[in-house]
This record gives sequence, structure tokens and C-alpha cells, in this order.
Amino acid sequence: MITWCATWALLTTHTWWLPVAIVVVMVLLALSLKQPGQAVVGVSASSAALGVAALRMRQARASRIQPGFRGELSGRLLTAPKTVAEDLSFVQLETPGHPVAVPLLIRDVFAQPVPRGSMVQCQATVSGSQRPGVAQVIASCDSLHVTSPPKGVAAVAEGVRASFARVAQHTAGSTTGSLLQAMVLGDTSGQSPQMRQVYQHTGLSHLSAVSGANVAIVVGAVFFLAGLWRVSMRWRVVWAAVALVGFVLIVGFEPSVLRATISGVLALVGVVAATRQEAIHGLAVAVIVLVIVDSEMAVSYGFALSVAATVGIVALHPLLLKPVARAGVPGPIARAVAVAVGADVATAPLVASMAGQIPVVSVVANLVVAVAVAPITVVGMAAAVCAPVPVVGDVVAGLLLTVIAPCAWWIQRTATALAGLAHPTLPVGDDLGGILIAALMGAWLVALISVGAWRRLGVLVSVGVLYATGVFGVVGLGVDVQPVLENPRVVVVDTVAEAEAIELNEGAGLGGHVDAVVVRHCRQVSKPRPLQRVDGVPVVCPGWRVHVDGTQSFTGGQ
Repeated sequence: MITWCATWALLTTHTWWLPVAIVVVMVLLALSLKQPGQAVVGVSASSAALGVAALRMRQARASRIQPGFRGELSGRLLTAPKTVAEDLSFVQLETPGHPVAVPLLIRDVFAQPVPRGSMVQCQATVSGSQRPGVAQVIASCDSLHVTSPPKGVAAVAEGVRASFARVAQHTAGSTTGSLLQAMVLGDTSGQSPQMRQVYQHTGLSHLSAVSGANVAIVVGAVFFLAGLWRVSMRWRVVWAAVALVGFVLIVGFEPSVLRATISGVLALVGVVAATRQEAIHGLAVAVIVLVIVDSEMAVSYGFALSVAATVGIVALHPLLLKPVARAGVPGPIARAVAVAVGADVATAPLVASMAGQIPVVSVVANLVVAVAVAPITVVGMAAAVCAPVPVVGDVVAGLLLTVIAPCAWWIQRTATALAGLAHPTLPVGDDLGGILIAALMGAWLVALISVGAWRRLGVLVSVGVLYATGVFGVVGLGVDVQPVLENPRVVVVDTVAEAEAIELNEGAGLGGHVDAVVVRHCRQVSKPRPLQRVDGVPVVCPGWRVHVDGTQSFTGGQ
């Protein structure tokens, strides 16, 4: 924790006083608890991480990639292009002479997929970025030119991904096939922004990010198969290690994958040494190693969510499992509830800081789809291995994917159905207040379950169900959130006064119905403004914060 927090502070503020203060406070706390060993380890690991991060920041300042740069940008793609909006794609580019990957926005949607590991070049413009990191820059270009395809191990991995994607799309269709690609290989390039939003609103987006669960399932499957062949324990570990390395090479070096991989390696070492380590210790070592190897991990939301979910499961699972089991819930379901609630409670504050809202249906969604996850991971991985094999690969992989296609369909339909509820998410804000609200709600949920207050918990769950299904809106007890409009008709005016005074009736010469009035220049005032006119037409002030009480206010230029 010391190492992570100190590195985060350095990359966020680009000053030394805050990271040094964090290290000093944490060391004093460890010494007050009579843990001198923890203090020594904390200082050593933090010094290494801060030193490496400072060196990378110095290299970034010396790099030619600075705000205002215009010219040729070339390098290797670390991620496949992902569509983030209409005619806009995003990649991470590894560029010679720059210590970290450069985020690159491309004003183009690729008709043909560009594989990860390709060498590319473009005429780019570099701008400053507010995102914390080693180098606070972002590049943009109109088009991307591939100069050479992936080579070596990257070419083999891309062959597996491309073969699997082809078979998945042919066997399961576009939507379900893209979900299979995401769940098995972490390839979200086939998912539309709309479907990614559906999974985010229902708390299922983690299924599209290969993580510790996938690693555990793959390693567990290898141990199981090796046991059937009566292989010795040491050779089982070797088989599992080989499978783990191959798995990482195929799915890529995402933060959650690397965190789970290091934890998995430590677990395998423990098996060989015939020792049993605490899961939280393995996680701590993984965090320290990754923050030193890649300083950007300290400010990565994906890494933070992965670590938080793991901590939540490890810390809260024992606390939640016993009271749920005592209530008469069958063992497998009780364990699934404890895991889902633990991960959801731990990640809710981070989700609130990212999106300003938390998914109300997350626990229910994860429980409903839990039974379908393991078959997709195990059978899907077997299909991915078979897909590149000449002649018979497509047939065998197609048969395997036919078996698990109903599981993927079930997950996709569950997410779509729950996202279609009136209020699948609860707006709490992305500021400190919203983060505290999310944390407090999670704490109350854990407290009610742990003390067995089932009546109060039942009331809380009922309130959540009524909110999600929109019953509150029907009886007038909640904010009536309007659905997203397809191709809305808007009128743009200069001031709020014009928005309130303009005639919007059929005879006003505007060509018919108007969905909203957009104000070009919203004056910076502290008093909140209403979201709609007296006739019910919404008034939109771009960049203002929308509150759950039906008003909007200036937010300091956001």
C-alpha cells in the first residue's frame, strides 16, 4: 500500500512532498504497531518504485513527444484499435525514446482489424493531458499506416486471436461471438461502445477483462487434467506454469492479467516449497513488483479495480459467507453471494470516481451469470488452442464454441435485460462526496449481512429493486430519468434567458417538435439552474454537473 500510494502521489502531483509525506506517515504507523520489518520493507519498496518513476519522468521530459509536437509518430501497437465513438478509435503506442506508451486517438474506424504488435506510423499532433501519469500527453492523427505485421511470439498470439475471432463470429454471431472473444482472450475490439456500456451499467464489464478468475480457472483445469494422468505434483506445477505463460502471451499484458499472473506464480512457488501463504501477501508482492516494473500501473483504473476486487473477496468473503450460509442458503450459492458482494463493495468507490454512478443491479447480475463463466473460460480456451490448427481446427473449435454459445447468450441477454431497467445505475457523483456515499452504502450492506439483520436487509433490497425497475418514478418518489434519444432535434441558443424565452410551438418556424435546447454560453453562477423549461423541454448547459434533485450547476470549467 505504501509503495502504491507514494507512486500514485508522485505521478498525480509531479512533486515530492506528498509521496515523501505518505511514506513517512506509513512508516510511523508501522513502528507504532511494533512492525519494524513492515517499515523496512515499505521504505525499501517505496524508494525503488519512486526512484524508477522519477527516472521515467525525467526521460519523458527529454523525449521529443511533448505538447505542441507535430510530425511523424511510429512504433509498435500495444493494443488493438478500440472504437470509442463514431469515427474515433483508441490505441496504446510503444514509441522508441519514450519511457511509456503513448495514448493515440485515431479519427478513423478500421474496416479491417489492425493486429496488436504491428509496427505503425502516422502524422500526429501531441497535446497535453490532465490524466495522471509519467508523461501527461495524448496524441491524435487522421489515419494509421501499418508498416509491418507482428513478428515472433506476437505473430503466433495474433494468429490464435484471429482464428478464434473468426470461428466465434461464424459460430455464435456478431454480438455473442464478440462476448466470447472478450471473455476468453480479453479481446474487446469486436464489442460496440453501446454493448460495453451495457456491461458497465450492470457491473459485468469485468467479464470482458481477463483477470484473476480466468487465471485461477486455467491453472485449476491444468492441475485437474494432470491429476487424471497421475502426474507428480512438481510436474503439475510445471504444466501449470507453461499454461500460465502461454495464456498471458495470448491474452496480452493487461494490468489485471499481470496482477493475477504474479499472484499465480507465487502460489505455484508455494506449492513447490510446500508452504501456504496468505492470499493478501501474494497480492501485496504482486502490487509492489508491478508498480516498480511499470510505474503507470499506480494510476491505472483497471489495475486499481483488479486489486480492490481481490482485496474485497479475500477480506469480506469469510465475514459474509457464514451469516449467508446460516440463513439456509445452499453452499455454492452462499459462496457466490459472498464473492459478488465482497467484490462489488470494494470496487464501488472506484466505480463512482470513474463514472459518477454505481450499478444497482451488479450483485444480482453477477449471481445470475456466475454459472456460465467457468464453462466459457475452460472450453473457450480449448477452442482458442484448436482454432489455428490447419484443416480440422475450425471444425473442432466450432464444435466447442457451439457447446458454450448458450452460456455467452445467457450472459448477454442478462446484461441487456438488466440494463434496460428504468434505473440500472444510481448517480452519486464522481467527487469525494460520491466516493464516500458509495463506500458508506457498501459498509451498510456488509454490516446488515454480517449481523444477520435479514429484515432490514430485505427492506434495503426491496428499495433497490423498486428503484431499478422504475416503480419510484411511477409513484412520484424519484427523479424521472428520461431515456437516451436517438438523433434528437435540438435548438442552440446563446444564453439561458434565450432558452427560457424562445418559442418552441409548432408555429415558431422550427420545423416541428424540439427535444432539447442547448445553451452555448452558460454564465458561471453558483445558483443551480433547472434542467427544463416550464413547458418540460430540457435545457442543457454543456459542462455543467447534473444533480439528482433536478438541477444543474457550474463545475469550474469541467
